[in-house]
Amino acid sequence: MKPKLPLVPGHEGIGIVERVGEGVTEVREGERVAMPWLGYACEYCASRRKTLCEHQLNTGYFLDGGHAEYAKANARYIGRVPEVVSPLEATPLTCACYDN
Repeated sequence: MKPKLPLVPGHEGIGIVERVGEGVTEVREGERVAMPWLGYACEYCASRRKTLCEHQLNTGYFLDGGHAEYAKANARYIGRVPEVVSPLEATPLTCACYDN
């Protein structure tokens, strides 16, 4: 499977929420969050079988990633990152630990 082009690469991005879309309740402006590798999960992915899914949308591969001044992410799949955790420590966790 080939990525869409042009593409902004980068998963495991950490940043501050600048703006939320209409109806978004999972996250608020000003919160510190991380963008995981799995940027969107279907029902199959969310049932913990994501490694077998042929339709997952990965951040930095099928969805634009975090190597930009601003990035867009699905609020249902980002993770909150406490201020006491450094970005260096938090970023690998967003790739390894996504389970809904």
